[in-house]
Amino acid sequence: MITILQDKDNAGRKGSQKIGEAIHEKWDSIPAIGQWAKELPDKFDVCADDAHLTETKKALNNAKPFEPEIIIEEEGEILTMSEFLKRDYPEQKMIVQHMVQEGQLTIIGGDSGIGKSWITLELALAIANGKPVFNYFEVDKPRKVLLFQFELTPSQVQKRLKALIPNFEVNDNFNLKVYKKRKTFRDRWTEIENNLSTRKYDGGVVIVDNLYTSLDADKDPSSNKDLQATLDKMTQIMDTYNVALAVVTHHFKGVKEKPINVDHLLGGKFLHMNASYVFQLKQSRLSVDLRVAMLTKVRDEYCNLYEIPWKLHWDPEEHTWTKGEIIPKEEIHYIETSKRWEVELVIEMKSYEGMGNNMPKGGNWQREDLWRFLEARDWERNQSNETKVTRFLKRVCDWGMMKKVSHNEYQIIESELTAGV
Repeated sequence: MITILQDKDNAGRKGSQKIGEAIHEKWDSIPAIGQWAKELPDKFDVCADDAHLTETKKALNNAKPFEPEIIIEEEGEILTMSEFLKRDYPEQKMIVQHMVQEGQLTIIGGDSGIGKSWITLELALAIANGKPVFNYFEVDKPRKVLLFQFELTPSQVQKRLKALIPNFEVNDNFNLKVYKKRKTFRDRWTEIENNLSTRKYDGGVVIVDNLYTSLDADKDPSSNKDLQATLDKMTQIMDTYNVALAVVTHHFKGVKEKPINVDHLLGGKFLHMNASYVFQLKQSRLSVDLRVAMLTKVRDEYCNLYEIPWKLHWDPEEHTWTKGEIIPKEEIHYIETSKRWEVELVIEMKSYEGMGNNMPKGGNWQREDLWRFLEARDWERNQSNETKVTRFLKRVCDWGMMKKVSHNEYQIIESELTAGV
């Protein structure tokens, strides 16, 4: 254990407290503070007054554990209901329907390489121009936007913006912080706050791409302890400068083939809990230009899309995103068709409908119909394959490709995979 011992005077006592606080904060440990005998004179000094270290040894033996100073900051006030209702609190208006609100935190999460940076550029341009996001989510009016991009180089951002110009006007409401050199994995939040001190972005939106590269290298965004200080800073920025924050974050590795969940966010439930709006997206395996999107948190407004997966289409020629219809069975978008014999079999079954004496298109498949189809493809009808067929039917029903109509009777559901077959 570390023991602190300074002179027996007011400066020594304050110095011991400061050293104790520094040790406690740096290493999360409790040092000890030596206690001089009360009868010793003021300003008693180890070097000058205790040549034989007699009193020093006593002071060390009588050391007491350092007690961190607890500072309670009183905030706010208690009001009666009548007083509270008479107060004039400014309304926090929606900036982007279901996505961004004045003075609130929005999180945009998704896998690496899925197009999050393209999305932040479109979000920024849409807000700056007062145009709907994804050609669907209404923006209330043109507002100031400031983008901090900590991953892409200025030339990469410029190239993307030039590709987007035909769809959005060049609008000086949209500002970007440009860096001569990229310096990732350092705390950027004091810098972000300093850039807002001009009050130029009052009522606007600050976009940070992304959370991971905005933190010091020794900070883990999945650690509640490390993330808390950053979230406090975000709140301070939003309250002080009257801006909305939209922060991009990644998904954890290993969740690409799982339906969207709050636990997939780098920052986890703690980040989700502290945000007002959370928008997540994943790559669909059905098309390279299709994403599965979901609003996993909304506040202060009724939302028919809350926790409902929907399609987000990417146009590689126009470089724009467009909202599509809802997705009835999200899991089907994460199936790798080239490795799923069940999917290929359903597609082949669908193509079999309406031919010759087969069941009509959209007709019901009896189990016996399925076996005639399989035996024509050299399946042997034995106990092992009967079990395999049972599991096949259960699996494709779970995936939303077929549905059970009655006992041993099934219907193929037209989906993205079977449409046009």
